[in-house]
Amino acid sequence: MVDDALPQLAASSAVILVASVFGNGLNYLFSMYFARALSQAEFGLYALGITVFNILVLFAPLGMEKAVMKFVSQQKGLDRTASVRKTIASGIGVAAGFGLFLALCLAFSSDLLARTLFGKPELSPVLLLLALGVPLAAVSTVVLSSMQALGQIRTMALIRNGLEPAGKFLLAALAVSMGFGLAGVLGALLTVVLVSFVISIRYLMRWTDFRFERRIVSGGLEVKGLMAFSMPLVISNLFGIVAPRSDMLAIGAHLTSQDIAVYAVASQTAAILALILGAFESAIMPTIGGLLAQRDTAQLAEASKAATRWALTLSLFVFIQLALFGGEILRLFGPTFESGAVCLTILALGHLVSSAAVSSTGIILMSGHSKTIMVLSIVIGVALIAANMALVPWFGIVGAACATSFCIAASSLLCAIHAKKYSGVIPYSWRQLKPLCAGVIALASGLLLKFVFAEASVLLLAPAVAAVYGGMLVVFGLEARDYTALAHMFPRIEPMMQRLSRGWGGDR
Repeated sequence: MVDDALPQLAASSAVILVASVFGNGLNYLFSMYFARALSQAEFGLYALGITVFNILVLFAPLGMEKAVMKFVSQQKGLDRTASVRKTIASGIGVAAGFGLFLALCLAFSSDLLARTLFGKPELSPVLLLLALGVPLAAVSTVVLSSMQALGQIRTMALIRNGLEPAGKFLLAALAVSMGFGLAGVLGALLTVVLVSFVISIRYLMRWTDFRFERRIVSGGLEVKGLMAFSMPLVISNLFGIVAPRSDMLAIGAHLTSQDIAVYAVASQTAAILALILGAFESAIMPTIGGLLAQRDTAQLAEASKAATRWALTLSLFVFIQLALFGGEILRLFGPTFESGAVCLTILALGHLVSSAAVSSTGIILMSGHSKTIMVLSIVIGVALIAANMALVPWFGIVGAACATSFCIAASSLLCAIHAKKYSGVIPYSWRQLKPLCAGVIALASGLLLKFVFAEASVLLLAPAVAAVYGGMLVVFGLEARDYTALAHMFPRIEPMMQRLSRGWGGDR
């Protein structure tokens, strides 16, 4: 049983991770290009506006994306197509209605927020334009979660990580080349949100004969049933969405647009580690739901520890590179961005600790304890907001990085403790010492190489450090099941890479 679950988990993780690397890689190049194409102040306004936009988009679904993930995956397993349609329609209706409400609130308060809260009147038109995309992006979030719950992971990943970043990059670059500047970048973003919404709905209709049904469907969940599950998540989202972005909000309120730009680049670079964590969390969520339904604790424990080991191994590799060569990476955005190297290392450390508890949140949610997530989000959220309010005025962007990194790590540890309480499963194992030891040796080797070859190019030193890390992993030895999982992983990666290289084309 265990040998059957791990290869499937590895394959799903590989698909999501490859798509995430492609999509977030394009987003990273997007930021790099426009940090140079726009002025640093304009890029700071863009980063602050996107922060507000993302807060609203993440909150607008009112937890429907998680509710749909849970109930649709269960209904699909029982072959209840009509029930699946009803549940998805209810989730989309909630997201659309509340998304529209939040968009109107942002549109009417954009000038007040820009002048009073952030002290930047030039931010007002940015917020006004972004308000147009809130309802569409909120609905797309629920639709893409429905795709994942239905097992259409590759198409979901291609839309989210292929179409959206590639389209945004190309359209924004065209707009800037035509002289539209920041307004052109925002227009490109809104256009891609609209296209993504239309295409997502099209594919959902193909798989489920999706429609808004007025009749009562046996086993289908209406708004009331979904909200009963998601309300604790809604409350937690007040803190779980706003709090992680309180660093940008605090910097926007107390510091200059240039400081916002530097911190935004450092934060986005450190988020490469969060990308790895997110890929494994997305991949393991349906697996956790199925194993909990079967009450197969042994297989759940093995899958949890394997996913954590894989996530930690990849995260360590990225952390080492960022810690050693962070300044050189940030310099690609422009000479002034190198000042964010310390923030980058601090933020990356928090994400690294978080990767060691990759399955914990999924175990808590899928076991039905969404109230626990609510309580943890409130506790961590209050601590993070308070820390940013206290540290940013005194220590600037470094204070924001310290507050954020500490709370990210604390949140993952608390989730691991509660996952153990509810399921008896803890994601940590002695096997994780192998990548940890390999990482320590590689980091020490990198520091030595940088000291001895101070004038050497990063393009030469970074591969050398990577080789040391990979070599140490081989010396310490991979687990037998890891080899089996890798063997099943690559057949799924190859077609994914081929489709991504051709550009987004959908299922034919």
